[in-house]
Amino acid sequence: MDYRVLLCVSGMSPAIITETLFALLTEPQAYAPREIHVVTTTQGKEKIMTDLLSPQGGCLQALLDDYWPEDQPQPVFDAQTIHVIHDMDDINSESSNRLAGDFIFQVFHGIQRGTLLRRTKAEQRQRVQIHASIAGGRKTMSFLMGHAFSLLAETQDELSHVLVNKPFEDPSLGFFFPPKVPRLLKPSRQVAGQETSVSTADAQVNLGRITALKLGKQWMPAQWLKAVKTKKNKQNESPHVMTLELAVRLANARAQPEPIELQVVQSADGASLQGLVRVCSISIALSPLEFAVLAFFAMLKVQAQQVPERMCAQAEDLPVELWEALTRNFKLQFAGDKHPDTKTLISRLHGELRDCLGPCAEHYVLEPIGKKRKGHNRPLMLNTSTDLIRFVGDDEWDVDWWGTIKKSLVSPDGLRATQHAWAKPSI
Repeated sequence: MDYRVLLCVSGMSPAIITETLFALLTEPQAYAPREIHVVTTTQGKEKIMTDLLSPQGGCLQALLDDYWPEDQPQPVFDAQTIHVIHDMDDINSESSNRLAGDFIFQVFHGIQRGTLLRRTKAEQRQRVQIHASIAGGRKTMSFLMGHAFSLLAETQDELSHVLVNKPFEDPSLGFFFPPKVPRLLKPSRQVAGQETSVSTADAQVNLGRITALKLGKQWMPAQWLKAVKTKKNKQNESPHVMTLELAVRLANARAQPEPIELQVVQSADGASLQGLVRVCSISIALSPLEFAVLAFFAMLKVQAQQVPERMCAQAEDLPVELWEALTRNFKLQFAGDKHPDTKTLISRLHGELRDCLGPCAEHYVLEPIGKKRKGHNRPLMLNTSTDLIRFVGDDEWDVDWWGTIKKSLVSPDGLRATQHAWAKPSI
């Protein structure tokens, strides 16, 4: 059986929590969550604590007494499972909307991974199933919950909106759920044409399940999937902070790749050069060798306008000038031959890209071109559109060792001197 979790967004009307729970418990196949988590504001938390969880008049226990299955433990729902968005009392500005989106996204993911759950060791072996509700809070919060759901939800997860008939949707009525013994409710403010009091027996509370995309982990970089607990019970987290904006960019980049930026900068001590690669605002830490190979093929493709028949190269035959320049400027020490194992090098490069970028990394790898011939490796070409390649820095990389490489790319003498290093693509 799955470990079931109810996740809601709520504002100043916490009745959506009890209404959703009532609807789940009274369906033909009851959904009884082990934990209830709510994302809200500081004011929203105070309202939940008073209206739902207060020992003096909180209505959650009354709901559980009426409808909770007797053979199951009651759900975990307390101050620790109420997640306040950065101590904000409202979501009413551009910056607060952005913070709310990131926060909802991170809470959803934390529940998925179990870091926000209070499970026993036996329960940790169960699959987590999330029922997410968009019924509460501002419209922006509802949309953000749905957005986070589409990015993270697995096949077993559900998304819904609770539907309540009039006049019970009016907060002034003080309606939270239909008790088994009906009660008369009187609105705190009189509305023209409305009866003085209404019976809870007339309330209709149902769930409107919402069909949504469930991308799960299809787009997610491996670094975000790694959450291995150490002996000290700490988490090995990705160096990149998970935000809703970054998640959307990475998911979109699978179909619409973003530019790749390559930059050469001086090291902190000024003694050597350092290569930087950025995609979707993510900085990728490549080794000097990995960076050099990627940059070489990027430059080769950009220069194809001048030498269009030479867009690819045999990786193992990269010009010797490249390795000589690396040794001089990156301060590398090679064991014996200056030409490293390019097959292993490219494999490591691809591994780093996929680890940091996820599936969208396929737009930035080196692809074999043409048919394989016996005794010959196929030449490689960077699988990135030329218009997406960005060389960042002063004077378009006017740096000593890049000058050497660029000469071998565009100079006729350089091309003749390294003729063995180039091959025509079969297109």
